[in-house]
Amino acid sequence: MPQIKQRAATFIIGKPITIPAGATEINLDDLADEIDQRGKSELDAQGLGREDKSQPSSKVIRKLSSSKGGLEALVVEMTDELKTSLQKRHNEAIIIESDDPIYPIDMVGGSSEVSAMDNMSLTSDATKLAIGVTIKDIDGNPVPNARVIVSGLLWVESGFTNTDGKVKLTLLDETKESISSIEVKPANNFWSLRINNPVISDTEDNEVTLSKIDGSGDKQYIGWGQQDMRLNNLPKQPSLNHKPVKIAVIDSGITGHHSDLSPEGGVNFGDNGKVKNSWRKDGSGHGTHVAGICAGKDNQLGILGFAPDSELFVLRVFPNASNSKLIAALDWCIDNDIDVINMSLGGKKSSQLVRQRLEICRDNGILPVAAAGNNGGKVLFPAAFSEVLSVAAVGRLNTFPDNSSHTKHIGEDITPSNNYFSPKFTCHGPEIDVCAPGVAIISTVPEDGYAAWDGTSMASPHVAGFAARLLQMQPNILNSSRDAMRSQRLFEAVLDSCTFLEGIPIEFQGKGLPLLPKGDENNAGNNDYLSDVSRLIDQAIDAVEAHLGKKEN
Repeated sequence: MPQIKQRAATFIIGKPITIPAGATEINLDDLADEIDQRGKSELDAQGLGREDKSQPSSKVIRKLSSSKGGLEALVVEMTDELKTSLQKRHNEAIIIESDDPIYPIDMVGGSSEVSAMDNMSLTSDATKLAIGVTIKDIDGNPVPNARVIVSGLLWVESGFTNTDGKVKLTLLDETKESISSIEVKPANNFWSLRINNPVISDTEDNEVTLSKIDGSGDKQYIGWGQQDMRLNNLPKQPSLNHKPVKIAVIDSGITGHHSDLSPEGGVNFGDNGKVKNSWRKDGSGHGTHVAGICAGKDNQLGILGFAPDSELFVLRVFPNASNSKLIAALDWCIDNDIDVINMSLGGKKSSQLVRQRLEICRDNGILPVAAAGNNGGKVLFPAAFSEVLSVAAVGRLNTFPDNSSHTKHIGEDITPSNNYFSPKFTCHGPEIDVCAPGVAIISTVPEDGYAAWDGTSMASPHVAGFAARLLQMQPNILNSSRDAMRSQRLFEAVLDSCTFLEGIPIEFQGKGLPLLPKGDENNAGNNDYLSDVSRLIDQAIDAVEAHLGKKEN
């Protein structure tokens, strides 16, 4: 009987941008040959032939490179023993990192209660409480595929409604009186609903009625975030007499069809990446929602994105995303002259090799934008890197129904004049550059639908789309050489556009909320002096309005 062995781990091998004095530079192609040969030699030493199904203990999976960036890396499966050997032999001339997973910084979902069920196991003595729930719209039509979450003192159970809008849930050791909440999260086109301390029946179905969200009708909806950031103050159809702005969304892909989305192209760096157009799949809907905020079309229907005339590129790294797949996507951005990158993803571990690619992005005139994270703690990577424009989330009262699940995110810090608040979930710290709307954000989801989601994942594309629109309005930056100064000028232009939200601590908002300049966008950016004057006037007006609003309150 074969013994269980630890499989080889996946690592990324790269080189420092500057080789330290005294170190000997390595050739990665030669190193790749060495690693593959070592794996084959170990198989031969064990007497395993070609027909044997055993895998070598070390092998190169793929090579990462950028023609314009000039960096290379290897993605390798190998043992810790070989890793240690390579590090000792090449010392400071080599960087070896675990190919750590990265995660979509997804919409904040599920039940927020902490349940004792995590420490429980099912016993024969457990009593069962069966609850039937039927979800309908205001016209009495069933709402299928809605997630229903029932929470009690000890148990939390959830399920999805069928085509009749029905779901049956069973909770252990609960009573009708011990149920603390029922929460409904529809797949699309409806507001979520949360009922605390509900009166429920265990003999007949409990009926819940949902309200439709804006954007799902026959008129175009401009989200509260776009309105507050002044998107609706600009002409609907800008006159473009210069090259288009390119936005890359590195995420979970995009739905195969949505009337509000028209991507220019894409690449799948995740699973099954060789299947043609597999980037046009999005099982979670996360990438589709993000893309709509960035670049939803101005077609008089659905929602409006910040940069509807931009060229949208979809780079799929999920499922099973990792640092190597993020590096591959960043390499593609460098080689294809992307202008703005949105990354609503991250992890807790820093990566020197990922940071190298972000530095090269900046050196090639690209502005990377990333979500800070949703766990309420420190800013995640890559948003924590100084090369990245890091975005925290804000919400605003009266932008969602009082009985919706969005209410549970309302934080204690609320601005006195305009009801902005810092949501409980947003990550924070000195790395935060700006804040943007991230609660009850309506955008595109699969099956040509719309949904209201929460998270810094929704805040980040507000800023990425904003940066693309600002770049579109400032041809003096757009048409400049693709170098570090270009990306820095755009970075600073976003920061300079911000208004600080009084009442929210700086570590939760950085410079504040970016605002598009008022006036004719066709003349914006042609004269740096006039742009600066206009910006200062706008900020003065905002300060006076905030002061007057505070006095009235």
